[in-house]
Amino acid sequence: MKSLFFILIAALSAFANAGELDGMTFCRKVETGGMFGQPKGTREHCVSFKEDVMTDNANTFFGNPPECFSYTIENSKIINSDKNSDTGYEIQGEAIVVPETGAVLTLKLNR
Repeated sequence: MKSLFFILIAALSAFANAGELDGMTFCRKVETGGMFGQPKGTREHCVSFKEDVMTDNANTFFGNPPECFSYTIENSKIINSDKNSDTGYEIQGEAIVVPETGAVLTLKLNR
């Protein structure tokens, strides 16, 4: 019975609360060449979290709206709950989100 309890605790700790990142925004600077009708210059690729929803503006670089979906966290990976699929983003430490491309998005402090 004790071992079942510890297995249950370990399994539950692998799944973090969806709202754990709420209120946080992670960004990186990107130099753009002005493709798809977008302005040339420095822009920010950001992922933000609010009310259990993740917003990713990566698609806006190609003239599309930002992607928004419900999320959960499983073993440091951010999961799209709406599609039950891996987003390709992983949490590393307290202030870094890394997409599978290897770029580093750091916590943006709201001022």
